[in-house]
Amino acid sequence: MSREKQGFREILELLMEKYPMILSKGEACDVLGCSRDRLQSLIVRGSIKVKDGKIPIGAIASYLCAD
Repeated sequence: MSREKQGFREILELLMEKYPMILSKGEACDVLGCSRDRLQSLIVRGSIKVKDGKIPIGAIASYLCAD
């Protein structure tokens, strides 16, 4: 079983205060402060997971905690 990344819960709680649990790609770009092209490259690389065309807020938190 994999361990949770350090700071994941704290970042997730902060994001949950401001954003819905599932984000559109446009909303995810706003949260990350990046372009749609950059977001797409993160998705293709597997750095950010997509489910049914939407991005779970946990995927954003996990990406922000990456080493």
